Amino acid sequence: NKALHEGKISVPQIAYSASSTSLSGTDSKLFTRTIPNDALKAKILHDLILQENIYFPCIIHGDDSYSNSLAESLIANYVNTNLHRTKTIDDDPIFLKGARNEIKTKLRISKFSTGKTATNSSLDSIFRALGSRSKIDYNQIFTKCSTIILFMQEVDGRHIIDHIIRNNEDGQEIMLWGTETITGIFLEYVESGVDEAKHLYN
Repeated sequence: NKALHEGKISVPQIAYSASSTSLSGTDSKLFTRTIPNDALKAKILHDLILQENIYFPCIIHGDDSYSNSLAESLIANYVNTNLHRTKTIDDDPIFLKGARNEIKTKLRISKFSTGKTATNSSLDSIFRALGSRSKIDYNQIFTKCSTIILFMQEVDGRHIIDHIIRNNEDGQEIMLWGTETITGIFLEYVESGVDEAKHLYN
């Protein structure tokens, strides 16, 4: 899109999977798409989280533009909603700035290098970043992260979901949220009859 636009090459484009928010700002009249952009996906997830009365969820996301933009949009929506709840009568700007930072720091966020999740050590570090102590204690992590939001590419989603299933030894119920990139992976586990995946599906 950028190359065609900057090169002033008139080629109509209809995208079926280009969900990047950056494409929403294009002034090209030759570009359109059939799916909602990432900002709307994040807003819908945020609204569902509020509906379920979930506070301070855990967010795991890759560092590619797709995963980053989803995480940033969801965090912004989440912080703004909770900021609105904590506003004082006089809307003191110093208080509001402090409140914004406090809300954001209470979110457990783990950002990893996209495509680098093939080893147990990398997967352990992703979960350690969610606030566990030096020794990985998955029972503790799953208690803190009863809700885990996944924004990532398919290959990383496969590794991370598999890691969650293998390490959830106590069979705790874990609520997983994500976009279409992980839906297919997850349903594969359920349809294959993997016992460890059934409680996640529920």
